[in-house]
Order: sequence, then C-alpha cells, then structure tokens
Amino acid sequence: MASEESELTPELLTRVHNTIYPWPRADKLDWKRVINREFDNASLFKLLIPVWKNLSQKPLSLPMPPADAPDYLEQCCGLIFIIDQTRTFFQDTDVRYTRAFFDPACEKLALELLNSDHSPYRKETWISRGWSFEDFIARVITLWAPLIHSENLMANHWDTNKEILLYLRQEIEAYTGEKDPHAATQDEDERDLNLFSAMVSSGPAAFDMAGYNFWMLRVLTSHRPITHEFKRYPYVNDMVGRDFAPSEEEWMSKNKSLSGRLDEAVRETIRKDVDTGTWSPLKLDYEYSD
Repeated sequence: MASEESELTPELLTRVHNTIYPWPRADKLDWKRVINREFDNASLFKLLIPVWKNLSQKPLSLPMPPADAPDYLEQCCGLIFIIDQTRTFFQDTDVRYTRAFFDPACEKLALELLNSDHSPYRKETWISRGWSFEDFIARVITLWAPLIHSENLMANHWDTNKEILLYLRQEIEAYTGEKDPHAATQDEDERDLNLFSAMVSSGPAAFDMAGYNFWMLRVLTSHRPITHEFKRYPYVNDMVGRDFAPSEEEWMSKNKSLSGRLDEAVRETIRKDVDTGTWSPLKLDYEYSD
C-alpha cells in the first residue's frame, strides 16, 4: 500500500500551488516577482520523488479535482505542475517517463479541464471565486503548458491551442490597453522554424504584465512550425527512443539551444527499453540542479 506522502492528495496539490506561487491574491501583482518565480526547486523535488515513483508503478489516470472544492483552482495548478513539469526535474533515463508516460495523461487531464464547466482556462472561473484577472494570467500559462508540449495537439489540432492563444491575447489587450506587437507577425511566426530557438536564446525583453505575457504567447506560438514541419518535436527523439530523420538532424544542427541529445549510454538504455516494451524504474537518485 502506498504511503500518504506518495499520494496525490488535495493537500499536496494545494501545497505545491502555494510553493510555486508564493504571493497572496491581489488585484495588481508584482510582475517582476511573478516572472522570476523564485522558489526552492530542490525541496520541491525531494517532496515529489515518492509521488512520481508511486505514480510510475501503475497505469496513470488523473481525475479532475472536484469543482466544488474551495481550493479547486489551487488543486488544478498543483496537479498540472506535478505531472507536466517532470521535465524540469528528470534526468538520464528518467526523461522517457516525462514524454511517454506523464505527458499523455497530463494532455488528457488538461483537455478535460479546458472543456469543463469550471474551466481554469477562463477568467470567469477565477474571478467568480474571488481571484483577480492578474492572478489568472499569472497561472494560466502553467495550465496551458501540457497542450503545447503535446506533439499530437500541436501537429494535428493546432486550432485548439490557437483558440486559447487568441483568447488570452484579446483579454490581456483589453485589460492593459496595450496591443500585442507580435499579433502582426502571427502568420509568419507560425511558419518560422527557427523562432523558438531564437526566443529561448534571447529571453524576454520586457518584465511588465503585458510585455512579458505577449512574449510568452509568441514563445508558445513558436512551437507550432516545428510540429507542422516534422509532426513531432525532434529534440524529444532521444527521450522516447526514436530515430532522427535527416531533415531533423539538419534542423537540430541549426538550433543548438534546443539540443535534446542524451548521452550515448542513456540513449541505448531507452532504446532497449522501447524495443523490448519495458520500462527501467524511475531512479530519481540524483540531486536537483538548475
């Protein structure tokens, strides 16, 4: 029987939310603090190790938090972070779990939340529960991330993500009175195969609410041309035991900031597991480092 410390309890989900968003609710947020998101990743890693190990030992199903819970929104954010952000913490052969085990379940959960009557992707859900518009915007990118990380959705159902993008752009523009400068290049951005790498390398140019979030919307848009061209993320190939197509190798060589190449021994272990239909157990026996 799993111990309580290894279970996805409501208390754990809310605790994780409060750790990654360690500021009080407010109509106006300190956006430099929001953007820097300074919290103790090493302690969070240690807290979640037994949870991830427990989850990895059985087929993964993620029920939505109950919408009538007082901390429903905190639970949604905490749950998405725990499952989606394994990519922040996992190393070596464990990275296969991020892409091939946790991501599919998180995509399913995120779509259920998106289409629910109490969708945390809509500002009305937050405001009706006493949160501000800025509280909503500060969290919605985390909630949206699984749908961007999904190769299936990005390659075959871009309209789902584009609808969210256009909704958030419209809402931020209406709230701030500022126009998104990247709206004019939206079509071009959706075709620019090198945009994501360039944006990762340069980082945000603004640290106010409008400027930063408009930049983030463009970062998320920049994933689209990759999946449109290759139908997947080439930098994920090693993580899931896939071969590189020549066109993917050429693209990777031009976008070195996105290098997803793993050590040869790690690649061989993952490929052997994939070929034999097995999973090496999650190790998580390393120290977290940024």
